[in-house]
Amino acid sequence: MNKDRFYYISNLDINLPEISDDEQKLFESYVEMTRFFIELSELYKIFKANYSLLLENFTININDTVIYKLKTLKEDELFTLINTFTINLISSGKSLSDSVDIYLKTILGKELFDTFRSRVSSPIYDKNFSYKFLLQLRNYSQHGHIPIEINEINKAGFNLDDILNKPHFKKNGSVEKEMIEIREKILSNFGHTPHISYVYTIADFIYCTIKIYYEFLLFIKDDLKINYNEIKEKLLKRPELTNQEGIVYYNFDGNFFHAFNATDNVLSLFTEIKKIVRADLTKEETELKEIKKYLIKQDIQ
Repeated sequence: MNKDRFYYISNLDINLPEISDDEQKLFESYVEMTRFFIELSELYKIFKANYSLLLENFTININDTVIYKLKTLKEDELFTLINTFTINLISSGKSLSDSVDIYLKTILGKELFDTFRSRVSSPIYDKNFSYKFLLQLRNYSQHGHIPIEINEINKAGFNLDDILNKPHFKKNGSVEKEMIEIREKILSNFGHTPHISYVYTIADFIYCTIKIYYEFLLFIKDDLKINYNEIKEKLLKRPELTNQEGIVYYNFDGNFFHAFNATDNVLSLFTEIKKIVRADLTKEETELKEIKKYLIKQDIQ
């Protein structure tokens, strides 16, 4: 299913069919919903691509040590590269989650957006410190700060003392409170610099981001299906609206003809995407459980 395409008017010989205002609204609604849905699937691919790049470039061990795979690095290069790839990953995850919110607000309306937020995104945000912590660190990095530290044995982590005491950065109140509480627990129990695990934090962030997108897919399924079926029903009743190439032209705004391909099947695409995301979610959930087991074992020892 292709993205928007633009043609020079001189290359087209089109007579727009007569359509009612209701029909035009239906077509516009379908095109915008489908366009936005496909755009979100592309943002998910970008998020996965950034995740893949991180894993392709680094060996990331469960004990937080990181090794660059491609060459021997000079001093401080590991620090630069792990921050580069991680910041890109976090940013793409935030872009995906932000776009989910925008879709819900603009396509389904504020009431359904509020419903999704109360049922899905807010509970995930509230219950998963790693997720909201990395969203905060995305803003932290945009203010010119570097989120990840690398120690002398190439162990990556997030230094809470460093993050909490950075100037010129406004912290989210609830996140800052949890950071302070975690810092105090680390100092009390272990007596060393309050570092947060890189591997667990990243794994939990990835899981939460995929979980939100998967729940979003389940949430929009019925509306997507209703809209698609209304289009199919309308085109069955008015076959003259579809030309020989399967294209439906429904508007001319003075510069562009607006059209869509009647042969595209957004429900088939939806099923394919949902299957992929579900598999990704299951994989990340399994890996996150293994990391948790390791960390619990380390605490006991």
